[in-house]
Amino acid sequence: MKLNIKDIKVALEITSLCNLSCGMCPYPFMERKKNHMPLSDLYKIHKIIRDNNLKVRWLHEMGEPLLYPNLKDALELFPEAMLSTNGVLLENEKAKIISESKIRALRICIDTLNKENYKILRKGGDFERVVKNIKNFLEISKDKNIKIEIQKMVSKITKDEKIKDFEDFFQVEKYKNVRIIEKTCEGLDTTEETKLHKKYAGCFQGGPFNWLIFLSNGDITHCCYDYEGKQAIGNINKPFEEVISSPILEDLKKAFLEKNFEKFPVCANCFKYSKEIFTPPVFLFKILRKFPFKNYLRKWFL
Repeated sequence: MKLNIKDIKVALEITSLCNLSCGMCPYPFMERKKNHMPLSDLYKIHKIIRDNNLKVRWLHEMGEPLLYPNLKDALELFPEAMLSTNGVLLENEKAKIISESKIRALRICIDTLNKENYKILRKGGDFERVVKNIKNFLEISKDKNIKIEIQKMVSKITKDEKIKDFEDFFQVEKYKNVRIIEKTCEGLDTTEETKLHKKYAGCFQGGPFNWLIFLSNGDITHCCYDYEGKQAIGNINKPFEEVISSPILEDLKKAFLEKNFEKFPVCANCFKYSKEIFTPPVFLFKILRKFPFKNYLRKWFL
């Protein structure tokens, strides 16, 4: 089969290096070599993206983008993207580069207003520093076109926190380009139950053919949960037409139809508890994600 790239979403991992060890993230035990994407690869991907009329949605996969030494280049090449950061480095020159860029949006993941919970969710971070960085960035960007999202994490330990708490704390009403968003603490680290989330089962990105993830080593995978690149369908050094026509895609389609993921360890892990936990059909999952009431369903998974 050939991947239909008309509505495909693209993420670009400009670096796989990170400065934190977050409670919901597999980064601490990730075996894939950690590196900054070479600038030459960044330009190569830019050509692939533009030649195929694609757009990058995220400049992020496993690493902290603000560590990337060529951040300014990345923002200039992919202004349509959203940048996601833990906020620790959102200061001084980095803050200036982002605020003066044409990047579409920035998401700052502080996740909680509770200092003790922050230590669990964003292990290795500095709560006060991030709060200061956010408040400063809101000020220097208030007359810019960049959209800013401050992330509130919905997890077992943050269920009592409200969106209004965040809105009041950061005085969101002062800024026309700022909003608070809620994101569920998903089982990216493990589908087992943890102190942050329950057991998980199902395809959390809504299906196997919705994403293309360009990893920092040049590999291209179809899944944002494939942080090791075990299910890569190609590499940027191969013709893109060959990548989106990879035989792996046909095998993947068959695996989903038959619910047999023997060849796909990442998918097998996500569906490990599918006999215990209801998992909606992929097409239904995609539909549900588009509805506003999805936010009210988040606590079912905690």
